[in-house]
Amino acid sequence: MIINFCGDLCLCENLEKRVVDKIRNEVFGNYPAILNLEAPILDNSAEYQKIFKSGPVISGHSSTPESLVDLGVIGVSLANNHIMDYGVKGLTSTTHMLENIGIEYSGVVSSNNFKDHFIIKEKGISLCIISICEEEWGGAKRNLGGSST
Repeated sequence: MIINFCGDLCLCENLEKRVVDKIRNEVFGNYPAILNLEAPILDNSAEYQKIFKSGPVISGHSSTPESLVDLGVIGVSLANNHIMDYGVKGLTSTTHMLENIGIEYSGVVSSNNFKDHFIIKEKGISLCIISICEEEWGGAKRNLGGSST
């Protein structure tokens, strides 16, 4: 089993198909990837409130789901300091999007969901991906959603 592990990804604009293909072919070698999705993906049909924090508030481009699929991404960590930049509504939009395109995710807590890991199985091999981050902006507190810390 060969899987690429990558750091932070936030697609703040649409990537051209040729760029996505070049990354998938030349960087990932056409093998699947697991990465840190560094920002929520907002559904265009809803309004979102930015949270107040000292650092930048970011979100991914609406084309991110398509780019993730085209890149061969099979899983993402959401345990980071930006996943809650648009509150629970932004987190929920992101997890629904990932579920709709069949990409595993981990590293988040919501009112009805605690997902700190996912398991990839291939050819008799199981790989458990655990996602946690240091406690900072966006970390889950009491019954509020957020990153797994």
